Amino acid sequence: MNDHFPWQYIVVPFFALMVACGGSSGTASSGGDSGTGGSGGTSGTAFTVSGTLSDTTVGTSLSKSVSGTATHIMAVSPTVGGVSCKQAAVGSGGTFSLELTGLNPWLLYFYDSSKIGSNMFMGRIFSSSWDAFTPASTTGSADLGTVTIDADTGKASSSSSHSDIMSAFGMTSALSGFMGGLDDAIRRYSNPDTDGDGSADCDTSSDTNKFVLDFHVRFDMKLNGTKATIANIIDSYLDDTTTTSSYNSTGIYVAYPTSFSSATTGSVKFQDAAVTTSEGGSIAQNTATSDVTQNSFSGYYGFGPNTTSTSELPTGTIIFTAGSKTLTFSDVQAPSLAELTAPTGRIFPFIKFVKSDSSCATSCTIASVDYKWMEKTATGWTLATTDELAILVAGDGATISIRVDNNSNTTFNITIPKTSASGSITWTSSNATLSGVTASQFNALTTTQLCHLGLSYDDKIGMRYFQNIDDAAGTCS
Repeated sequence: MNDHFPWQYIVVPFFALMVACGGSSGTASSGGDSGTGGSGGTSGTAFTVSGTLSDTTVGTSLSKSVSGTATHIMAVSPTVGGVSCKQAAVGSGGTFSLELTGLNPWLLYFYDSSKIGSNMFMGRIFSSSWDAFTPASTTGSADLGTVTIDADTGKASSSSSHSDIMSAFGMTSALSGFMGGLDDAIRRYSNPDTDGDGSADCDTSSDTNKFVLDFHVRFDMKLNGTKATIANIIDSYLDDTTTTSSYNSTGIYVAYPTSFSSATTGSVKFQDAAVTTSEGGSIAQNTATSDVTQNSFSGYYGFGPNTTSTSELPTGTIIFTAGSKTLTFSDVQAPSLAELTAPTGRIFPFIKFVKSDSSCATSCTIASVDYKWMEKTATGWTLATTDELAILVAGDGATISIRVDNNSNTTFNITIPKTSASGSITWTSSNATLSGVTASQFNALTTTQLCHLGLSYDDKIGMRYFQNIDDAAGTCS
């Protein structure tokens, strides 16, 4: 990954991290969806969502926000570096049915296949605080009853109550509120025809969406306002009462297949927002800037700007131009600056390096890496639940990356699993991915050789969260 930010935020190259976290290794697919393609229907091995549109004709005049005929239903489930999708034709009587992969959040909307670009969009289904619909099990079904599209708002509501929908999706009230507070960013995939070629982006032959818009959100871990160091997490966790996640910046990166455009970089225009970026400074609303950072990975070119810690993230329409090609992301939603500054409801892994000998004072060998997934509350931190981790965290879990002896050629990565809210990983080379470090060297590493802890994980909304902890001496570059 090409990123001009400090090493600790990079963790590992984009593609390598994608593989480490369970992503696909040659396509933009999230790798977690191999169902029935665009055929809809039922197989008994997935979660089925069905219902009936009260009217497939949407709006009757140009004064409406949307107008046309709902010919298809689309389901989109992103992760970082990829988007899984499903689509099916709407029946003549307005009936629809889709098979979805459970434990993933899905944006559900209708589109008109006769239109072009964002004009294809007819209306997204919502329920209470839900912008995404997340089956809490891998199999089952949910009948949304009669669904009615409001042409003025582009929102589609179900005749079923939210409590009944929650029950059908197997979501508790707590899980529903948890996801409902985080899932609005999924709406950036509301345009079924991002490149404006008159065909839906979703490739039914492989269940992938061609174009990706990722957010890389970076935080510094601090104790009483001072950046935490490796010394703070030797034989102890960061203190629950004095630890804060201090917001640093966000990368806003588009990705597209190299076959789509040979341009490795381009420009971006935030049509409805003014932002401040580290590359180009203050960018006025609806003004294109080519001051961006390249962020390509295997088979994909990518680029985008990095907003500063004091800038709001853009919402509305974002337009990326790569050579002669244009990609338009509609209805982009993102956390507000206030939400990022006080990230209540977001999850961060806490790490502890346990010494082999608790009485050792310096250059101590290591017995294990302990972890606990913590959720930020309004007053502090609480242990996340395994249900929250299952429906939010993508891939196998989080990845920690550490530079050894401040040498960029000697690093190691360890995966923090999401299957348990807390646990311990034995310090042995078989539990690590080594680069420039032999197995015997890794097993003999001491606490004073650990330089910076970079930690990241991808969620199922397509957000990548970074945490940074410095080395004790502050000498890592």
